[in-house]
Amino acid sequence: PVGGQIFDQCVRCVSVNGYARLLVIGFASGTIPKLPVNMALIKGFDLVGVRMGAQFMIQPELGVEAMAAIMRMTDKGKLRPHVSAEFSLENF
Repeated sequence: PVGGQIFDQCVRCVSVNGYARLLVIGFASGTIPKLPVNMALIKGFDLVGVRMGAQFMIQPELGVEAMAAIMRMTDKGKLRPHVSAEFSLENF
């Protein structure tokens, strides 16, 4: 989830019959969600903080591998990012 209200909605959507792991990577929405700890207990999910920038400083090759994997998925059509607008470089 991206953060804020989307994060809250994702927590509500976790099924108590399944298994989920929510990864906290950053706060792109600008708001930092507050998670009642009992939700993780009741719904049985893991909450994991992912420090990508710090990890890439320790293991720079990991960043190269991750980008290559993303590009392979994109080439295969598994990732289709939403492009809301395009801007010519001449404008910058």
